[in-house]
Amino acid sequence: MAVQFASRETSRWRIRMMDLWTLAGPAGYLGTVERSLRNGATVVLRFPGDAPAGFRAALQAQLGDYRQWATIEADAVIKSASGGYVLQGLCERFAPRLSAVSRVTAADLCEEEEFRRRLIWVDGLHRTNCGGWLSFLTAYAHASGAVHPRERTVFVALVDGAPSTRVAGDICLAVHDWRGIVDEMDLLFLADRCLRDRGIDRKERMLLATTVARVAAWDCVVAAALREEPAEVILDPGDALRSLARERGWTRETRPDWGIGTESGSGSMHAALAALKEPQEIRRRVWSAQTAVLLPAIESERLEIVRQHHFQIAAYLRRTGNGTDPDEMEIPDLKRVFERPGFDWHAERRLEDLRNIRNDLAHCRPLSAERALELVRRR
Repeated sequence: MAVQFASRETSRWRIRMMDLWTLAGPAGYLGTVERSLRNGATVVLRFPGDAPAGFRAALQAQLGDYRQWATIEADAVIKSASGGYVLQGLCERFAPRLSAVSRVTAADLCEEEEFRRRLIWVDGLHRTNCGGWLSFLTAYAHASGAVHPRERTVFVALVDGAPSTRVAGDICLAVHDWRGIVDEMDLLFLADRCLRDRGIDRKERMLLATTVARVAAWDCVVAAALREEPAEVILDPGDALRSLARERGWTRETRPDWGIGTESGSGSMHAALAALKEPQEIRRRVWSAQTAVLLPAIESERLEIVRQHHFQIAAYLRRTGNGTDPDEMEIPDLKRVFERPGFDWHAERRLEDLRNIRNDLAHCRPLSAERALELVRRR
């Protein structure tokens, strides 16, 4: 079944990405950026692709009325400058008096009263056009050290991907990569928060949320999209992930690279790319989620069967001289007991099913969506 969710990247579930900024990792990232800005540092923020939805709004809420905000487009500033330079374009926009000065420097701009006490948000930077801007910001940050932190203007420059130009942090220049910020626990809470709205049983919700978190691994966009899908798609997400890969223009030849969003930066391949290149990896992630949730569910069912038939099992064990505690009996041993005349054959069938499911999971074979849902939906 071909399932597509990629086209909804700008629809209702994208709005719900604001939930992301209440999670530990992203909230910590916001706090780090805020501290840099309040200390008077210009910040360069590098993201593998677009910044997560709601980032600017979340940062503005965090900063409150800190500084006078202005937004500029990176390329527009350069195009507006007579010489095509970042510094000249900024002077024309924010300090017209300096535009007439020959050989104006970053220090001149820092000291210009009309330019001070601003936060300038730079949009439109990516790995192919950011060289001139990063060189300017490095020089500007060095020059701005002569201005009191409360007086100096700071920049927030968002760069999509890892630039070829090396940016070294400084006391007035902070570089914060969106790398290792979101982890599985963040995604688990994110998915669970949405799935609670469905009114499903706790065990099913845990299975679906854990699967979303394990499959998405670190990508909050995949998690936000996948969590909106039917349970059957969440538990068998290969087609949906391949649809997302095609929407982004990825193929089997696309390489894993943090700078283009196809790798976490620590070796974990993006789920959509893995669905194309290494579908067994997606099966492994689904299996990992199932073992985390279904093995305890199997144990819970075993104990429930023992509880329901404890007196009969204990009596049989006494008759046969077996001193085993019924609560400690493994599923295969219980099944042999229930195969005898006089025992509930329905329970024997359940035990056989539990044994088969556990064996599949023990041999790294993920269950079908139908089979997994049947287990967690049992009463």
